[in-house]
Amino acid sequence: MAPKKSSKGKRPSTARAAVPPGWMQGDFLPSSLKARDVEDLVVDGLVAKDSWRLPGSEAEPQPREGERVLLTTHVERGFSLPPHPFFRKFLNYFGAQLHHFPPNAIAYLAAFVSLCECFLGCPPHWGLFKHIFTIRSQAVKKVKSSDDRTNVIQLCGGLGLQKRKGSEFPSLTLPESVRGWQSTWFYCNDVASPNVS
Repeated sequence: MAPKKSSKGKRPSTARAAVPPGWMQGDFLPSSLKARDVEDLVVDGLVAKDSWRLPGSEAEPQPREGERVLLTTHVERGFSLPPHPFFRKFLNYFGAQLHHFPPNAIAYLAAFVSLCECFLGCPPHWGLFKHIFTIRSQAVKKVKSSDDRTNVIQLCGGLGLQKRKGSEFPSLTLPESVRGWQSTWFYCNDVASPNVS
């Protein structure tokens, strides 16, 4: 992967990796990351040193005991470990995992938590969140009527966040495209944090 640095010093969005035969919208793509891609996250303080490993030749994640799957596109948009309690409750409410949300949804969640804690001086509030945002599910498009994978929520990016019309939430500058983000995954050790239940 190793994207080039843009003029603003930020990495551009990942280009779509080669799509394997049989790939459907919402599936993982084989990881295109190189060691230097994750090492850049370590240097930026976004991933702990020696806490990660690259996938082998697997086409979709197969974490070992004690590992979790992270996506660089999500980490670059504000996801960090350990996840914020609001985010953990958010995932629990929807029965979702990190990869169910597209990268820009993570940016909105991080911005919402910052708005509440840093500007409003309160913990993130579910009622306020629902007043500002809507969540929409994305189903896999039908390939064949006999296909058992029709009418199911997409594995990657199946839950999208959108600002409600007329919302006063501050505008965010988001990348126009994050094509291929399903190929930006790697493994990270799941280390318990002190005083977090």
